[in-house]
Amino acid sequence: MPIGLYNVAAVLKTDGYEVTLLNLNAGEPSPEGVIALIEQFRPDVIGFSIMNANRWGGIDIARRAKALDAKIVTVFGGVGASYLWEHLLTHFTEIDYVVIGEGELAFLNLVRCIERNAGADVAELG
Repeated sequence: MPIGLYNVAAVLKTDGYEVTLLNLNAGEPSPEGVIALIEQFRPDVIGFSIMNANRWGGIDIARRAKALDAKIVTVFGGVGASYLWEHLLTHFTEIDYVVIGEGELAFLNLVRCIERNAGADVAELG
């Protein structure tokens, strides 16, 4: 699992958020297993660490999560998402946000904005 995810999780936990990390690079759990976990935990936000090789799997899981609950906010980050952000946001409506570059504070600030301003356009919040 990318070490950056542990850093993002630590920052979120320090700020009082409940965080669960899953490493899907090993193929476990299956996409169906991930959906079962989403049904069990009912997260408000799901973050994905995207590299070019795993982007299609991330898109598939984001699509399944949105089909399960359209209110779930999906956020892509990581190297692949940082370079493909415009393409991802233009062509895949199941992706709500992309964090570009280092994600620890950016993801925390995004989660705070989503929490405070449910339904508002985060880009307009500054």
